[in-house]
Amino acid sequence: EVGHLLHYLLSKQTYASLGSDSTNGDLSEFPSTFFELVSMEPEVLRFISSHWQSGEPMPEELAKRVSASTSAFVVHRLRQRMAQAAMDLALHSSNPPKLRTAERKAFEANYYPLPDTGSFAGSFGYLSGYDSIFWTYLFAEGLAAQTLKHFRASPGGVFDKAEAQKFREAFLEAGGTKASLDILVDVFGTVPSFCSGLLLRAGLGPKVAD
Repeated sequence: EVGHLLHYLLSKQTYASLGSDSTNGDLSEFPSTFFELVSMEPEVLRFISSHWQSGEPMPEELAKRVSASTSAFVVHRLRQRMAQAAMDLALHSSNPPKLRTAERKAFEANYYPLPDTGSFAGSFGYLSGYDSIFWTYLFAEGLAAQTLKHFRASPGGVFDKAEAQKFREAFLEAGGTKASLDILVDVFGTVPSFCSGLLLRAGLGPKVAD
């Protein structure tokens, strides 16, 4: 949740109605997802972690292993979110199917068949509050992966001050005063590929993603 916190704290709008809460919904999960990825980079892990007795930073090899572990089951989670998003969109459509029909179709097409007993939707809290935009979690995963790639390629890596300042001014400070597309162009210099970002997040590598 650090990303959400920074989005609130660094907003520079005079009126609360134009602050981070009014950022377009398709970018609402972007800051939290991005900072989740950044926090697990080896150099960041070593910066924020130390031995509880000696104070020595996390060993470099261990930091690399911990960072690599974040790729475990990521495709499993992405497919689950695809199913959840498909169900969410179906149930909020103009002609929604029955609950069981919506969840069965969504999960069979994107994840795995649901058992005959129970109902996944009954415990899926995002059906209210998010109201058809659960897909933004997937969008955020793709954008966050592209943003991390962008930082890694900069001279200072994930600690590059110039890129961090640009990200702060273009996105975190903007709140709801700019359209999503304008924010992304300001951050990346162009419109990033959401699909390429998801492939990166899935661990398929930049060559496949590009």
